[in-house]
Amino acid sequence: MKIKKNTIIYIVTIFLSLLYLFIANKIIMKEETFFSDDDESRMHLSEVLSVGEREETAYGDSTTYFKARIIKGELKGKEVEAQQILDAYLSVNSRVLKQGDHIYLYRHDEEGKDIWYADQYDRISGLSVLAFLFVLFVLLFGRKKGVNTIVALIFTCMAVFWVYIPAILKGYNIYLWSILTCVFIGINTLLIVQGVTKKSFVAMIGTLSGTAISGILTIIMSKVLSLTGMLEEESLYLHFLNEDKPINLKAIIFGSIIVGAIGAIMDVAIDIASSLNEVAKAMERPSKEKIVRSGFEIGRDIIGTMSNTLVLAYIGSSLSCTLLTITYSGTLTYLMNKEVIVVEILQALVGSLGIFATIPLTTYISADFYISHTKKKTKSNSKHFKELLKENPFADSLDEKSDVWNS
Repeated sequence: MKIKKNTIIYIVTIFLSLLYLFIANKIIMKEETFFSDDDESRMHLSEVLSVGEREETAYGDSTTYFKARIIKGELKGKEVEAQQILDAYLSVNSRVLKQGDHIYLYRHDEEGKDIWYADQYDRISGLSVLAFLFVLFVLLFGRKKGVNTIVALIFTCMAVFWVYIPAILKGYNIYLWSILTCVFIGINTLLIVQGVTKKSFVAMIGTLSGTAISGILTIIMSKVLSLTGMLEEESLYLHFLNEDKPINLKAIIFGSIIVGAIGAIMDVAIDIASSLNEVAKAMERPSKEKIVRSGFEIGRDIIGTMSNTLVLAYIGSSLSCTLLTITYSGTLTYLMNKEVIVVEILQALVGSLGIFATIPLTTYISADFYISHTKKKTKSNSKHFKELLKENPFADSLDEKSDVWNS
């Protein structure tokens, strides 16, 4: 009966998740798409058949002529003459193609004649192999939970790339969709991976509470630090991307912080909830004080490494920008006042504070929830014990009563 119940809840969770993603995408996109199917603008995956002569200019620019066969799409099988143009400054570390390379070509109409140019190397194939290895190891190590992990990860990616990012680009309220995305990711992931259990319920409350605190701190600090959201040149282009509904750059900071932090916060919440669940089970006489003490002890071990994880993740994701900003900053004081650096520090600090808040919140919730359920179970067992004694009135001795209880 338990397996059937869990299976039904699992299926309902999958169905509701798909329904949310489908409806949200329809509301946002309204039959539109960001990608064009126009044959003139579409890239054509091709294989290089042979490489011809290479011309170089005095400035270091080069043009390589080659022959290629289109291997995918409507023009599959067509052989074309193409060019690879490498700019001395813009094509740093780009290599000259060779026979057998898979590359994307684009077509340009010049005076009624199609001229084909090389664009990007095919990198999806390499990523696909790595993704396959990732999925394989998750499934081998996690088994059933590994399958659930992959399913939850797919839903997370869909929520971000199919709903959240389109909502931003279409000019919708970023604060609202950031919150909705975080709530969806937190509930969906824990229900699919952990199922409907006490620890998943506790972890949900801890995750959403910690994320809410991170969001509140972000809004407060955005005003205190007078942030504009204009971090780099790309921010200006992003702001005017949608002229009818300009993108709120300050809201982008809010979204990047809470969406970036929810993964770490959820990890901490489930660690605390799961650990304290086992602690409560192992205690002969569980009490709130003992569980809280254990939760704080576990939390102290988590804090250091998790804060480092957030700081290093944010630094690593914007390393090039950070290096360039440091290089062209005159003094340390000026550097620390640059908005791009301030936002990176803000992300790390707010994310870490969200984790710090999640630990005591999840701990106290666990203590209340696990103890109350333990008491209910004890009362239920006691009632069952008394009923068994009534059914066996001859069990006068303690040993006999114990036998009745064990039965």
